Amino acid sequence: SSSVNGIAQQQRDDDRGDVIMVAPSASQQPPQQEEESDDEGLVIYRDAKEAREPLMELFTSKGVTNRWKWEEASKLLQNDKRVRKQFSKLTTGEKRQMFAEYLSQAQKRAKELEREKRKQARVTLLEEIKKWPQTKGTNRYRDFAEMYFQSDWWRYTEENERDDAFQDFMEEHERTEREERRAKRQEYVEKVQSKFSLHPTLTADTRWRDVVELMKDDCDFKWLDKVDALFAWRDWVAADDRKADEEKRKKTYRTERKNRDAFNQLLEESVVRNNINAKTLWQDFMPTIKDDERYRNMLGQGGSTPRDLFEDKLEDLTEEYQDQKDIVIKILEDAQLKIKADTDWKTFHEECADHDDFKGVSAVNAKLIYESLLRKTKDEARHAEKEVKKIRRRFAELLDECDVPTDISYDAAMSVLKKQGQFEVAIEMVPDDRIRRDAFLYYCTHREGGGDADHHRMTAMSGSSKDDGKGQQQRHGGHDDDVDMRDRDRDKVRRERDD
Repeated sequence: SSSVNGIAQQQRDDDRGDVIMVAPSASQQPPQQEEESDDEGLVIYRDAKEAREPLMELFTSKGVTNRWKWEEASKLLQNDKRVRKQFSKLTTGEKRQMFAEYLSQAQKRAKELEREKRKQARVTLLEEIKKWPQTKGTNRYRDFAEMYFQSDWWRYTEENERDDAFQDFMEEHERTEREERRAKRQEYVEKVQSKFSLHPTLTADTRWRDVVELMKDDCDFKWLDKVDALFAWRDWVAADDRKADEEKRKKTYRTERKNRDAFNQLLEESVVRNNINAKTLWQDFMPTIKDDERYRNMLGQGGSTPRDLFEDKLEDLTEEYQDQKDIVIKILEDAQLKIKADTDWKTFHEECADHDDFKGVSAVNAKLIYESLLRKTKDEARHAEKEVKKIRRRFAELLDECDVPTDISYDAAMSVLKKQGQFEVAIEMVPDDRIRRDAFLYYCTHREGGGDADHHRMTAMSGSSKDDGKGQQQRHGGHDDDVDMRDRDRDKVRRERDD
């Protein structure tokens, strides 16, 4: 209010007239020297240097303040006979200069004292605000000022400084009260929710009006307002639902894990019984376990499927098989043995059994390795035979084009080719003399009797096998083709694994 501000302003004005007296410091003490005195023992100062500190002490002892004028100080020096005699050797200018120094020090000290008082006043202001017994959310700065404006510290603080400090404190106070109320409300909410859990008849399906009826006499429940109580119930129901869902998820996870473990045990048993090996296909294995409960329990659950677990097991078996196959191949290479198309299992096993490394090869994989190597040998033989037949057919066609008679010897036939300039072509076509002789015999066999009809038959010979294949395919039904296709696909998968 204006009255409060006016009083505070008057107090600040009065304070500026405080008496500031300066005592001489130790550093300002002049060096000791012999002093002059009169008959009465009164010290007479001989010069300004000697009189400086005594004069400063005189000003201090007489209560000279920083608001004195030189005229007042001069009267002080003249009116006292003893003082006038002591400083009689000083000129007026020297005494006036010393007075000016005294005032300068007094003013500096006054400013320092003012700063210290203001600093302490700010500290006191905050302490008094915190200790104010009437602190409430509805209090105003005016209420605080009317109580404390007459305090000593009040006049050393500015109005805006006091107002800002008060407003900051009230904001912090209100925030603290809100946090305390929130914490207390949360405490009661947790107490009530705990009682919800312990109540024998309350469940997540209980209606809210029934909850209110059951809890109406509970002191903690009554402490909450209706909205907070409703939110406490809603959060409790949500937490209970989450707990139930989590328990259900854990139960499902445990069940699915047990099902996977049981199916893995089924796979292990199948490996022991040799129902699964490195060459087993899922479509061959699945029908053998389709009625097993451990397989049926896996159907429809999340995570790895039965086929995934089968493929994982097959990957381990395949890696083991490949390692053992490398061992067998090294044994055969060291012994300079080669699997032939007519090599039987007994011969293969006897050749390998004498080597120590073969002891680490399982019986199942040994049999699979033998079948793989034998199949590879037969495939190579069939491929070589096809190439020979192809070359023989092409050589026979060359002989037919050159019209080589069939009743002459092989050497005579080669002479005919030389005469027609086709011998080099024949050599390039069939480098192996043995194959050329066999091809010549084939030519003679299929061209007995000579003539144009035989020539036409020889030229059409290369395409006859393809035509026969097409005709045979057309004569068979679609179901057999599908079966053959599936068999070929399975053989292809097995060959890829062998490779």
